[in-house]
Amino acid sequence: MRHPEVCRELSHGEPRRPHASDFGRARTALDTARRRTDLVILLGLDPESPEVEYGWIEPAEPIHGQSRVYSVRRFWEKPNQLLAQVLQLRGCLWNSFVMIASVQALLGIVESAIPQLYTSFIGLAPFLGTPEEANLINKLYDRMAEVNFSHQVLAHRPERLAVLKVTGVRWNDLGEPKRVLAALSIAGVRPHWLEGFRPLPPQGFSVSSLPAHESLLQLRPTRRASKLQM
Repeated sequence: MRHPEVCRELSHGEPRRPHASDFGRARTALDTARRRTDLVILLGLDPESPEVEYGWIEPAEPIHGQSRVYSVRRFWEKPNQLLAQVLQLRGCLWNSFVMIASVQALLGIVESAIPQLYTSFIGLAPFLGTPEEANLINKLYDRMAEVNFSHQVLAHRPERLAVLKVTGVRWNDLGEPKRVLAALSIAGVRPHWLEGFRPLPPQGFSVSSLPAHESLLQLRPTRRASKLQM
């Protein structure tokens, strides 16, 4: 049964078949969110490598009554290679960006980190469901500056966060094409739309390095591959 006051936000990780342990972790996170309506709970993954393209979470002491849920000491966003190695040795976790929280907690963390943004949206509440709603929202977005939720909200309010440590899960953030291709390769899947694609040239590639018989067209997708097949 879905709790009316607790919601979750999913990121674009690698899809896989759910395991029984997944439901146990979800239950732990939901139970904690219901008891601690002031906290936003993130799923932190046991790192496989000192990854420099992911964000990292540094856990602190355990939340009272929960052996696998910890308060958050600090966020580390895309560290360099040396720092990533140190973070892995210190027991820090990859930030999956999967969040479980009450609506109250999500609104509260936004209000505390960016009060002007919160106030702008709250000011529209009397107009929701009226003919003016769409026009006022469009005007608000037109004048609103871009906000990075991770950098400008989560990273600035670690005291409002908790992290649930997740182990035994392979994680691959699919935010980049190379990670999508790696995930497909690991799964042994080759979709039709990959046919006709050739590897991208290496960094620093020069046209002059091509043999005379090669064509630049061979470095681009074919017409057939440019059409996605569902």
